[in-house]
Amino acid sequence: DHLDDPLDDTATVFQQLEQLCTVSRCEYEKTCALLVQLFDQNAQNYQNLLHPSSGVTVDITIQEGRLAWLVYLVGTVVGGRLTYTSTDEHDAMDGELSCRVFQLISLMDTGLPRCSNEKIELAILWFLDQFRKTYVGDQLQRTSKVYAR
Repeated sequence: DHLDDPLDDTATVFQQLEQLCTVSRCEYEKTCALLVQLFDQNAQNYQNLLHPSSGVTVDITIQEGRLAWLVYLVGTVVGGRLTYTSTDEHDAMDGELSCRVFQLISLMDTGLPRCSNEKIELAILWFLDQFRKTYVGDQLQRTSKVYAR
């Protein structure tokens, strides 16, 4: 009963992310609020499953897949920042989302090697690349609110 994992088809994943990039910035406040809520819920569920007294491997695998998708989504919306239309508020929202991913990295580091998951790690690398392209480097004209959090 092994189900196919959509994260295994990276070409489709990145095609979907490309489409979501544009859509996510339309009502960015609502998009961010939803992503923060989903990320917090799923990170808490994942943390609960990591306790040795609880969790079945299947449950952890499903939760890791959900977190990987959310990390890909956060990377996509952060990478979708448009310099000419972005505001301090949008940068602050990007900071809230980015903070969640950095907290997940910390959570995974404290549980290594038990917590190591290739799909989450690949999603984190995608996020870090998008964050770097958007918020790190000489192209920034000013100090961004993304760093406030």
